[in-house]
Amino acid sequence: MKIATTALVKYTFIDIVEYTKNRSVEAQSDIIAMLNALVARVFEELKIPKEERILLPTGDGMCIAFLNYNFFDINMIFSFKLLEGLAFQNKSEQDESRRFKIRIGINENQDNLVRDINGVNNLAGSGINLAQRVMNMGDDSQILLGPASYEVLRCRELYMKHFREFNALDKHGEMFPVYQFVDEELSYLNTATPEAFRTNEIADFGHRPLTLLCAWTIALAHKRREFFASKKDEPRFAPIATTLLYHLALDEASRKKATPFKKHQLKTYKAGFASIEDQYNFYKSQDVNLIAELAEFIEEKHFKPYQNCFEGESDHKFHAFPSVEGLRKLREEFPNLEEGATSLKQA
Repeated sequence: MKIATTALVKYTFIDIVEYTKNRSVEAQSDIIAMLNALVARVFEELKIPKEERILLPTGDGMCIAFLNYNFFDINMIFSFKLLEGLAFQNKSEQDESRRFKIRIGINENQDNLVRDINGVNNLAGSGINLAQRVMNMGDDSQILLGPASYEVLRCRELYMKHFREFNALDKHGEMFPVYQFVDEELSYLNTATPEAFRTNEIADFGHRPLTLLCAWTIALAHKRREFFASKKDEPRFAPIATTLLYHLALDEASRKKATPFKKHQLKTYKAGFASIEDQYNFYKSQDVNLIAELAEFIEEKHFKPYQNCFEGESDHKFHAFPSVEGLRKLREEFPNLEEGATSLKQA
């Protein structure tokens, strides 16, 4: 098998917002030409050589890939220059149908360099795929980032405290984090919450599929409801139960992905050996602040979109007690899941 050539790639995915809406074909063609010219001017201003970039047209936008580039934030710098130049250009454009806005998705990864059907350089990998998914969550004049780029930037002085975190769902119902760059001092930047994340979660709840992790959490909590009910009045019950259920759910999800060549690694304390009482007491014995922060992280990252799946007040859900609606969704979307839980067979 041929070994793939890879590169550390920083992506800037650009999409023209409402490209065809109320525009003639001629206006659409002019907009593409104007975007191309603007991108070329930014390349020239930043002195980015051709050998360190790949341009991939997408019809109503483009993907710009910076290859092994030394500047840690080149994709952000490029995006700022592009949005600023576009804002200035729109002010001087008299024809409304030829004024346009863009949205930007940023990500990075060690992706594969490939040749496309035309024999020119292209890229393949999770980095470019996620860059497009992230961009699709944005509105005009917004910059959204994937987790890899966020991790590179979040501790830098220029970018610290300038991100909002959201959770998005892909077409398979799997959740992934999205980070919006916000800076009120940049007049060309739209800092409003993206429309994709302003949807009323309660109204949209019935159409949002459960993730596998959330499904396992509901199943495990329901089967152990009597046990958790006996602990409900104890101090710190909610974060302890959330932490325990999260680890149990991780283990069940891991078991289902295991193969004869890839063993699963269990996360729960003495998984398969200790009773649920012993496991609960183990997490209960851990540092108070550690368990509280871990439970808060789990809630924010994995359960926030599924508030109606659990009992409790809107700002204080008990993940150990699935709601009627949560059980309905579990049985409708994962009809055989409850039967296969190894953790449910423990003493």
